[in-house]
Amino acid sequence: MRCAPGFHARRPALPSPPGAIVSTPSSVAAAPWLPTVTLPIPFCPALAPFQPIENYRLADLAVNRERPHPIWEGVDPQDLTFRRGVAGFYGRGWHQPPEGAAVHSSLGRRRLPLDFTYRLGRGRVLFHGGNDIWQFSSEGDSTRRIVPQLVGWLLSAEPTA
Repeated sequence: MRCAPGFHARRPALPSPPGAIVSTPSSVAAAPWLPTVTLPIPFCPALAPFQPIENYRLADLAVNRERPHPIWEGVDPQDLTFRRGVAGFYGRGWHQPPEGAAVHSSLGRRRLPLDFTYRLGRGRVLFHGGNDIWQFSSEGDSTRRIVPQLVGWLLSAEPTA
């Protein structure tokens, strides 16, 4: 599985969104790669475009835990669903994960994939299909655990996929 080399160089009109950690897909030899964005155009064959939840209701924005992962350890899905009393900050849509991906978080009764990990070459990809996972670094609830645990996962020698 290969990603398009030089994606950002070929498409200067599509800059990386604020808060995204971006590395060129060719650098994913053994390093972690964290696209944290709603992808309007997939730049890697393994990544599908963003699918908004049409005519969503509150129940459609509820975050579900699907599979344990060190990044979300001790994080209450209810705290991901609501931020300052408003639902939808963590995610309002989904991406189809690549074959073999481990889905860690989903949305609503339909359990639409939101956070997933998968192997790419000798490296690994953590994909967060919401707005910005980094915004959960200073909340007064369990979501404040995400950023330090994310950094720890990224720096770990043998992280889980």
